[in-house]
Amino acid sequence: MMNKIALILLLITFPVLNLGQTRKTPRKGQDFRISKSHPTVYLTFDRTGKREPEHVDESDEGIWLRFHNNTQWPILLDVHGAGGTVFSRGDEHEIGMFYGVEKIPVPRSRLTILQSYIPNPGETGNRKPEAAKTEESKYHDCELRSGNWCHVCSRIQLGAGKSLLFSVPRETLCDNLMIYIVYSYKWEDHNGETLEPEHRIYFYGNHVPGQSR
Repeated sequence: MMNKIALILLLITFPVLNLGQTRKTPRKGQDFRISKSHPTVYLTFDRTGKREPEHVDESDEGIWLRFHNNTQWPILLDVHGAGGTVFSRGDEHEIGMFYGVEKIPVPRSRLTILQSYIPNPGETGNRKPEAAKTEESKYHDCELRSGNWCHVCSRIQLGAGKSLLFSVPRETLCDNLMIYIVYSYKWEDHNGETLEPEHRIYFYGNHVPGQSR
């Protein structure tokens, strides 16, 4: 009688124990990047070229950048010209991206070097300040420009491992300027409103290939 009871208890408890052993649990410090050699979210340079100005104060020169989602979660972005259907068919479209512009902070060490190079009044030499200025790119040191912010927005979802292409005016990425894009993760969305801390990704003007240094 005792052997039969023991056998019944074994049959009942065995499936429970087996399920407990196969259940997946999150690992501490788990890496959610798709490509382990890249950051979670990042921007890359694509090309320069002629661009249709979006505002009257923009030039027709542009820089094309690519926004990469290297995480296992969808990312939400506010854009224009998308119609909410981007990536619904799996093909790629260029997006009108909203962005901010900031000046790149000058490290004290670089500021010291720049100040030591400025010639004193009346100083003579082969390199005159006027000549030096003509040798510099017109995109070396620019005034801070306003960004391109949302007036009529489309919120799109950029899938895991996906990227999208967008362009900005050439003058927003001078040597001394950088742009940033605000984004959020799908799991941070609460009925169309993001209540979590703001996420930003930056691209520096002095990272543009061929830019003056």
